[in-house]
Amino acid sequence: MQVPPDKNLKARLFNTFALRPRPLATQILRPAVNYEGDRLRELLATNTSTELSVYDL
Repeated sequence: MQVPPDKNLKARLFNTFALRPRPLATQILRPAVNYEGDRLRELLATNTSTELSVYDL
């Protein structure tokens, strides 16, 4: 299915992942991404896709 060219990136991202089950925080990033990934890990684990801003992405 082709995506219309007028759909923005944020909408495409949300539509792609809307039906997928949410992973646990420990499953979002590889364990090797220690403290450097903590902010990203927390951000993704505690916010729904609609709560993320373009800046966050």
